[in-house]
Amino acid sequence: MQTDWDRVDPITTAGGAAVPRTPSKQLLLMEARGDSQVANVATEIEALTMGLPVLAPAVAVPWGMTAQAGPLTRALAIYDEHLLPTPPLTNTSLRRG
Repeated sequence: MQTDWDRVDPITTAGGAAVPRTPSKQLLLMEARGDSQVANVATEIEALTMGLPVLAPAVAVPWGMTAQAGPLTRALAIYDEHLLPTPPLTNTSLRRG
């Protein structure tokens, strides 16, 4: 089953985001802090793989990344909407009891 998911997983193609013989593209990868659908670490690994800087000013700068002020043609933008409750950092259900 994993091999079925590998074909559509963004990290599979992240390192080769430039398509040969096509004009270069502008890219903005966005991360919402505490996103309950896509783990922040997954977005950050994808941005690291693609060699993206963090668009400054940033609410956080993930390990191994640098912040750069815009305008940029490629970057990771990190937002914090202060949603409560934030997803747990462990493999824990949000339900109580």
